[in-house]
Parts: sequence; C-alpha cells; structure tokens
Amino acid sequence: MEGPAEFLVLAAPAHHVVDHEQGAALLRALSSQDRVTIALHVTDLATVQTNATAGTPDGRRVQPGTRLCDVLCAEDAENLEAVLRQVLETGAPVIRRTQHVSWRHDPARRRALSLCAFRLEDARGRPTGVAALYIETLDQLGARRHLHLSREVAERVGGCLDVVRSARDLADLLAPGFGDLAAVDLAHSVIGGEEPAQQPGGGDMRNVALAPSATAWPAGIKQGDLVPPLPDHPLLRSIRQGETVVFGLDKFTAMVGDPQLVEYLVPKGGHSVMVAPLRAHGVVLGAISLWRCGRSDPFTVDEAELMALLASRGALAIDNARRHTREHRAAVALQQRLLPPATTDTPAAETAGVYLPAGGGAEVRGDWYDAIALPSLRLALVTGDVIGHGMPATATMGRLRTAIQTLADLELEPDELLTRIADLVQRLVAEAPPDDHDVVGATCLYAAYDPVTRRCTMASAGHPPPVLVRPDGTAEAVDVVPGPPLAVSGMPYETTTIDLEPGSVLALYTDGLVDRGADDDIDDGLQRLTHALAASCWPDRALEETGKVLLAGLVAEGPRDEATLLLARTRAVPAEGTAHWQIPADPAAVSQAGNGPPGNSPCGGWTTYSSPPNSSSASWSPTRSATVTHRRSCG
Repeated sequence: MEGPAEFLVLAAPAHHVVDHEQGAALLRALSSQDRVTIALHVTDLATVQTNATAGTPDGRRVQPGTRLCDVLCAEDAENLEAVLRQVLETGAPVIRRTQHVSWRHDPARRRALSLCAFRLEDARGRPTGVAALYIETLDQLGARRHLHLSREVAERVGGCLDVVRSARDLADLLAPGFGDLAAVDLAHSVIGGEEPAQQPGGGDMRNVALAPSATAWPAGIKQGDLVPPLPDHPLLRSIRQGETVVFGLDKFTAMVGDPQLVEYLVPKGGHSVMVAPLRAHGVVLGAISLWRCGRSDPFTVDEAELMALLASRGALAIDNARRHTREHRAAVALQQRLLPPATTDTPAAETAGVYLPAGGGAEVRGDWYDAIALPSLRLALVTGDVIGHGMPATATMGRLRTAIQTLADLELEPDELLTRIADLVQRLVAEAPPDDHDVVGATCLYAAYDPVTRRCTMASAGHPPPVLVRPDGTAEAVDVVPGPPLAVSGMPYETTTIDLEPGSVLALYTDGLVDRGADDDIDDGLQRLTHALAASCWPDRALEETGKVLLAGLVAEGPRDEATLLLARTRAVPAEGTAHWQIPADPAAVSQAGNGPPGNSPCGGWTTYSSPPNSSSASWSPTRSATVTHRRSCG
C-alpha cells in the first residue's frame, strides 16, 4: 500500500458490513424525525449520542456527556433515570410508557412523551448502555386534557345557582389551565336575573370574573367595571353571531384601531387572545376572553373548537342560575308583600317582625309571621313555616295566613283554631297533584294575648317554642306542648297559658333562626337564641332594631334556610280602664248596654261587647243574664 501512514484498512465479512450500513441508515432516519427523539446512554446513563435539543430558545443540540438532569427538571429527570436504570439492570424493555416532563428552561410547560427503552449489549451479552426512543404525544395529551377540562366545567360550573359565582368558577377552571388569563363579561341585566338584550356589547356589559385574580391586569380590565365600547368590526360581529374568534396581537390592534386603547386592554406580554360568546337558548349572555402571554403557544383552531364547547356549557349553567335568580327574587318579593307591616302598635303590645331570605341560591320556603288585632283589645301572634319551597310554598303561606286571620276574628281558642287550620291543610293536600301530597303542610304557633288579664294562651302545631324575656332581663323558652304539624288532621292540640308582666318581650320565630345544619343541634340553637334575647332586649331599644341585631348575630352569612322573627313587647290595660256589670235577662236591656254605667267614662270612649270574652256571640242567650266587660281606650 502506498500513501500516508494514517490510513487504516479494515477487512470484515460482507454480511457484517451490510448490517452496519442498514443500522446506520436506520439511526439516521430516526434522528431526522422532528417528533421522534432517540438517545443512547452508557451504563452511568450519560448521553453519548442523541438528536434531542436542550429546550432552549436557540434550539441547540444536546452534547455528548450530558445527563438528563442537565436538560429536564430535577424531579422529571430522576423519574426517567429510574426507568432507564431498571431497563439496564433487568434487560426487560419498556414499551410506550407515558412520561410527563418539563424542560429546565421552561418548567411551566408540561410535555407528554411516549417512551420505548431497551438494553444494549456487546457480543458477549454484557450490558453496555440503554437506547431510548421518545415520541411527543401532543394529540393524546391534548385530548386527555380537553376531556378533563370539559368534565370539570360540566361538574363544577353552575352548581351554586348564582350567576356571578358560576362565572367565576368558569374563569377559574380556564386559567391558568387552558389560557394564562381569563375574563368573563356579562350583560348587566343577566347579573340581575333578567333577559339580556338581543345583541349586548361594550357599554352594557360588566366584568364579573378575572382569573387568576392576583394577576396584574391592565387598567381597562377590572372586576366589576363596565366593558368599554369597541368600534364595529367584522370580528366583533362574528362574536355576536355566536362564533369563537382567535386574534393575534396584530389583528387585535388593527381591530381596536386605537393604540392607547390597546395598551388599556391588553395584558402585559399578551400575544394571543381567544374570545367566545356565552350563548344559551339563542341569546348572548356575555363573552369569555382567554389570553396567552410570554412564551405560551398561540391558540390553535382545535383549541377554538374546544373553547366553543366549554363556553356553551358555561353559558347554560349561567343561564340556569339567571333563571333561578329571577324566580327567587319574584318569590321573595311576593312573600314580602304577603307579610304584614314590619311594626305594629296596639293597646296590647308593640310588635316588630323581621324576615331574612335564604342565601346561596336556596329557594323561598314559605316562612311567615303575623300580628292580628282581635276584639276586646286582644292581640294574636302567629309564626309558621310551610313545607316545600318556591312559588308553591309562598302561595300556600298566603292561603294559610288569610285563613288564620279569618278564624282569629271569631275569637277561637288557639287549639280550636289550629284544628280548623289542620283541616284546611288536608283539603289543600287533596287538591294538590299526587306527586306533591308529601310536600304540603306547615308548622305553626298561635298565641293570643289579653292585656286585661295579662295572660297569653298559645298552642303549637309542631313549631319551636317561643322565648319569653321578662322585664328584669331573664329569658327562657316557654314550655309549650308541641302538637302535630298542620299536615296531620284529626289529632288534638293542647293550650298553654302564661302570665306576662307589662314590658315582657315574647319572641316567636321559625327554625331557620336556630338550626344551622346537620352538625348543629336545634336545642343548642334555642339556647343561643335565649341568651341573645336576654342580652339584646333593652327596654329603651326599639324592637325593630333588636330584631335586626339578633338576626345579624345568629344567622350566618348566606343562610341555607330563611328565617323569621316576631318580637312583641306586652302592655297591660289598668284596672281603672275596665268595668263589669250584669245585664238583666231582658232583650230590651241590650240597647242600654252601649251607654255603659253612668259616670264611669273619664274620656267618653267606651267599647261595649254583648258577650263574654273568648266566646261566640251565637252562644249567648238573651234569656240568661250575662257579665259584660267594657274596656276603655282613651288614646
């Protein structure tokens, strides 16, 4: 051989040379694939050959001798080395194992890799390293992520039946998981539960949700502010027609047309925005905007299709909450119209009633109170709680309140009045649809106070007992015998009579004031109410103010059940304000009874009754003499 001495000639069997050439061609083909990464590791798992890049912006190749921890985040590198080390030690290959990794230079972005690894051996079968093949499974990862996101939106958005809360839940799910920033804007009428305009736009829409909330948003995007009006543009018209639109920063700038307005609306580093209308039942309720900032990838067409699906589901949840808000407000307004005036002032007592609707999207449940002026200067006090919720419960409450007022004028004893009301409820049950028979009923407490005798007689139909606060400040629950609820007919009720000093406060309420849920005992709630009444019922404090203070202290924010409280501070008719005499058993004497005994009316205002108190006029017979009590009212 002639020529330079550094030439080396290798002689090998022809089939070995062919195998080597085919193996080199295969390695070159694999190394040239953009989405296929091949890496050869020696026994200490250092890389000796690979086509991988380091994940840096300049896209430089991974150099021989590099370890996985030099390219990947520490935890991901450790997990991957554990898999490769197991292959090296056992010789068992790994086929299509999914590994989630992040580059050290971009830790926020996760990638899914399908890993195949097998052990390399020399001619004697001794391990010499590991060959690893990585395929980035963008489509599979995206499909799983999109499926998970769709499921999360369906399960978590709209469960509270509150419009603003539903919008915030939607924004929290979409950012930072799907976009870096998310903003939800709703028509002002939608927030209040009303139907939106056909084509809401800037100026009549308000931002209700931003996510993440801690992000420094630009000056033009603030939660609670109105959305500034934007100039008409084909892309805006597409949004109003229900299409999801993706803008690059240049296109968004061109659409807005005002550089100052762009700076006012675009988040720092924002380069891609996707806007989807919140459209339900053919009406646009608002819109949701997603931004990607910094080094995040721009939105794609596939992601726009997913966004349209998520916005549709979110819009349905928000619309359900809107409809519930409208019905809830209508029911609350109707119920408040059916309740008596908040305060009354009669010779028997001054009263103050307070009603607190349920919070957190709960429906109206038909709680009510009443103070009814009776003949003989007496006063009836009533509280009740209808079974069920919504408009049917409110309607039932109105019917029961009217019936009680009618029967109270007959001066029936409390037990007899509740018996007749129970019969009425049974008729309501018979009139109700078969599926609603079990949800028609009520509890009720009826008390009648007589300022002459200073006695209060009461009966309960499954209702919590009233609380009595004496003038000396001591308080206790009245030991009233609870009868069956009004849905149960044919069972008797028992009356309880107590003496009340002038200035005593009698508190009637519904269970929403003492029942805080499954973890709370109603007896503990009654004890809390008793202590609160003892501490709050000051003689010089108005009852209405006392009621508001009690509700603020006893009822949690957004209560799950509505609550009513009726307070009555009793008065007494003095002895000189009454007169008693006998009427002869002569019908002609009745005409003279209205004049009263002569010389006994210092203010000339006699009130005359031709039958004894607590009895029906039909039961009085003119053939018997009767005692008549005249009660004088000088005020």
